[in-house]
Amino acid sequence: PFYAPPQAAPPFQPAGTNPAPPFDPAQHFAQTPLAQAQHHQIQHSQQQYFPPSAYALPAYATDTQGKDSSGTIVLAYVFAAISLLFLPILFGPLAIYFANKAVNAGNPHGKTARTVAIVAMLIGFGLGIALGASL
Repeated sequence: PFYAPPQAAPPFQPAGTNPAPPFDPAQHFAQTPLAQAQHHQIQHSQQQYFPPSAYALPAYATDTQGKDSSGTIVLAYVFAAISLLFLPILFGPLAIYFANKAVNAGNPHGKTARTVAIVAMLIGFGLGIALGASL
Protein backbone atom coordinates (compact mmCIF):
# COMPACT_ATOMS: atom_id res chain seq x y z
CA PRO A 1 0.00 0.00 0.00
CA PHE A 2 2.65 2.60 0.92
CA TYR A 3 5.58 3.09 -1.44
CA ALA A 4 8.88 4.45 -0.11
CA PRO A 5 11.50 5.56 -2.63
CA PRO A 6 14.86 3.85 -2.34
CA GLN A 7 17.42 5.54 -0.12
CA ALA A 8 20.40 7.16 -1.80
CA ALA A 9 23.71 5.54 -1.14
CA PRO A 10 26.09 7.49 1.12
CA PRO A 11 28.78 9.42 -0.75
CA PHE A 12 32.11 7.73 -1.32
CA GLN A 13 34.57 8.19 1.51
CA PRO A 14 38.19 7.18 1.32
CA ALA A 15 39.25 4.70 3.95
CA GLY A 16 40.46 6.18 7.23
CA THR A 17 38.75 9.60 6.94
CA ASN A 18 36.01 10.96 9.10
CA PRO A 19 32.76 11.90 7.43
CA ALA A 20 32.01 15.63 7.22
CA PRO A 21 29.54 16.89 9.80
CA PRO A 22 26.07 17.54 8.42
CA PHE A 23 25.40 21.09 7.22
CA ASP A 24 23.60 23.11 9.89
CA PRO A 25 22.29 26.43 8.45
CA ALA A 26 21.61 27.90 11.89
CA GLN A 27 25.22 27.45 12.90
CA HIS A 28 26.57 28.56 9.53
CA PHE A 29 24.55 31.78 9.28
CA ALA A 30 25.03 32.64 12.97
CA GLN A 31 28.61 33.64 12.12
CA THR A 32 27.67 36.42 9.65
CA PRO A 33 27.91 40.04 10.91
CA LEU A 34 24.23 40.67 10.17
CA ALA A 35 23.15 37.66 12.22
CA GLN A 36 25.43 38.72 15.06
CA ALA A 37 23.94 42.24 15.04
CA GLN A 38 20.41 40.86 15.02
CA HIS A 39 21.26 38.52 17.89
CA HIS A 40 22.76 41.45 19.84
CA GLN A 41 19.65 43.54 19.18
CA ILE A 42 17.32 40.74 20.32
CA GLN A 43 19.36 40.20 23.48
CA HIS A 44 19.19 43.89 24.43
CA SER A 45 15.52 44.31 23.52
CA GLN A 46 14.62 41.61 26.02
CA GLN A 47 16.01 43.51 29.00
CA GLN A 48 13.66 44.17 31.87
CA TYR A 49 11.42 47.22 31.50
CA PHE A 50 11.20 49.67 34.37
CA PRO A 51 8.20 52.05 34.22
CA PRO A 52 8.78 55.73 35.00
CA SER A 53 8.89 56.58 38.67
CA ALA A 54 5.83 58.08 40.30
CA TYR A 55 8.10 60.77 41.74
CA ALA A 56 9.65 61.87 38.45
CA LEU A 57 9.00 65.38 37.22
CA PRO A 58 6.43 65.62 34.44
CA ALA A 59 7.74 66.45 30.96
CA TYR A 60 6.35 69.97 30.94
CA ALA A 61 8.19 70.79 34.16
CA THR A 62 11.57 69.86 32.71
CA ASP A 63 11.11 71.59 29.34
CA THR A 64 12.13 74.98 30.73
CA GLN A 65 14.98 73.84 32.97
CA GLY A 66 18.28 75.43 32.13
CA LYS A 67 16.90 78.19 29.93
CA ASP A 68 18.23 81.69 30.48
CA SER A 69 15.39 84.00 31.53
CA SER A 70 17.42 87.14 32.25
CA GLY A 71 16.30 88.70 28.95
CA THR A 72 12.64 88.16 29.76
CA ILE A 73 13.05 89.75 33.19
CA VAL A 74 14.68 92.82 31.66
CA LEU A 75 11.90 93.11 29.08
CA ALA A 76 9.26 92.79 31.80
CA TYR A 77 10.77 95.67 33.80
CA VAL A 78 11.34 97.84 30.70
CA PHE A 79 7.75 97.40 29.47
CA ALA A 80 6.46 98.03 33.01
CA ALA A 81 8.37 101.34 33.12
CA ILE A 82 7.10 102.34 29.67
CA SER A 83 3.53 101.50 30.65
CA LEU A 84 3.68 104.13 33.41
CA LEU A 85 3.66 106.97 30.86
CA PHE A 86 2.90 105.59 27.39
CA LEU A 87 0.05 103.29 26.32
CA PRO A 88 -0.44 101.21 29.47
CA ILE A 89 -3.06 99.16 27.60
CA LEU A 90 -0.31 97.89 25.27
CA PHE A 91 2.87 97.87 27.35
CA GLY A 92 1.27 96.66 30.62
CA PRO A 93 0.14 93.29 29.18
CA LEU A 94 3.50 92.91 27.42
CA ALA A 95 5.27 93.40 30.75
CA ILE A 96 2.97 90.84 32.40
CA TYR A 97 3.56 88.37 29.55
CA PHE A 98 7.35 88.56 29.86
CA ALA A 99 7.17 88.37 33.65
CA ASN A 100 5.06 85.19 33.40
CA LYS A 101 7.54 83.78 30.89
CA ALA A 102 10.33 84.40 33.41
CA VAL A 103 8.30 82.74 36.19
CA ASN A 104 7.76 79.67 33.99
CA ALA A 105 11.48 79.56 33.22
CA GLY A 106 12.21 79.37 36.94
CA ASN A 107 13.60 82.86 37.45
CA PRO A 108 13.32 83.73 41.16
CA HIS A 109 12.56 87.39 40.34
CA GLY A 110 9.71 86.58 37.98
CA LYS A 111 6.94 86.99 40.55
CA THR A 112 8.30 90.37 41.61
CA ALA A 113 8.46 91.49 37.98
CA ARG A 114 4.85 90.37 37.48
CA THR A 115 3.69 92.39 40.50
CA VAL A 116 5.65 95.46 39.33
CA ALA A 117 4.13 95.09 35.83
CA ILE A 118 0.56 94.96 37.17
CA VAL A 119 1.08 97.91 39.52
CA ALA A 120 2.83 99.97 36.82
CA MET A 121 0.00 99.27 34.37
CA LEU A 122 -2.64 100.32 36.92
CA ILE A 123 -0.70 103.50 37.79
CA GLY A 124 -0.35 104.21 34.05
CA PHE A 125 -4.13 103.90 33.65
CA GLY A 126 -4.64 106.19 36.63
CA LEU A 127 -2.22 108.80 35.29
CA GLY A 128 -3.87 108.61 31.87
CA ILE A 129 -7.31 109.18 33.36
CA ALA A 130 -6.10 112.02 35.61
CA LEU A 131 -4.20 113.81 32.83
CA GLY A 132 -7.01 113.24 30.33
CA ALA A 133 -9.59 114.72 32.70
CA SER A 134 -7.50 117.83 33.28
CA LEU A 135 -7.27 118.69 29.58
